[in-house]
Amino acid sequence: MIRLFCVVIISIGALLGADSTLIQPAGCDVTSIGQTGNKLPVLVKDAIKLVQKLPAAMVGDPGQLTAENVVVIGNMNKFFACWAKNAPEVSDPKWQEDHRNTVFFTDRKYGIVFLNGERDAVRLGAQNYSNLEMRQRNMHLPYQFAAYLSHELGHLHGDKGESGPLSIQVVVLQYFQKQGKLPPAIQEEINYTADLAERYRKAEFAGATLVAAKPE
Repeated sequence: MIRLFCVVIISIGALLGADSTLIQPAGCDVTSIGQTGNKLPVLVKDAIKLVQKLPAAMVGDPGQLTAENVVVIGNMNKFFACWAKNAPEVSDPKWQEDHRNTVFFTDRKYGIVFLNGERDAVRLGAQNYSNLEMRQRNMHLPYQFAAYLSHELGHLHGDKGESGPLSIQVVVLQYFQKQGKLPPAIQEEINYTADLAERYRKAEFAGATLVAAKPE
C-alpha cells in the first residue's frame, strides 16, 4: 500500500472560485508540463470520479474537481519555469524545494490541483494501476487517492489552512474504510492524519506555523 502521510502545501495566489474549465496563466500551457483531462493516468481519473460521487456534506461541492482542473506534472523544473511567468513566488528556490518534495498541491488562483509526477507515490501508483491485472491487485489505490484529492478540494473551496482539509481527508478515508475499499493497514495512516489535523488546528488557533515532515 502506498503511504503518503502527506502534508499538502497550499501556496500559489489568492483564491478564485474553481471551475470545470481549466484557466491557464498566460504563456504557460499545462500540456507542456504534464497530463490533464483525458490524458491523466487511469488511477487519477478513477480517483476523481470517486470524489465526484462523495456526499456534498462531506467534501463540499464535489463537482468542482474535474479531470480538466487536475494536472499531473511530468517535470518539476519545466513546471517552475512555466508557472513563474505568472506567479513570481515560484522562482523562489525555497518555494521550489518545498514543492519538489510535495505530492499534491493546489493553485487557488487558477483553481488547479497539481500532482507531482516525480514523486514515487504518484509515479508508482500510476504504474501499479496501469493495466487490468494490476488494477485488480491494487483496487484500493483510487480510493486512497480520492481522499488526497478531497483534501485539495477543501482548498479549492477556500480553506487556506491545513486542519480542515486534513480532517476531510480523514473522513473520506474512514468512509471508504467502512465500505471495505481500503486495506487494514490504512488505519495507521488515518491515525497519523487525524493527529496531524489536530496539531494544525491548535497551531492555526494560536497563529503559529507548523512545520511537518515531508511526505514519504
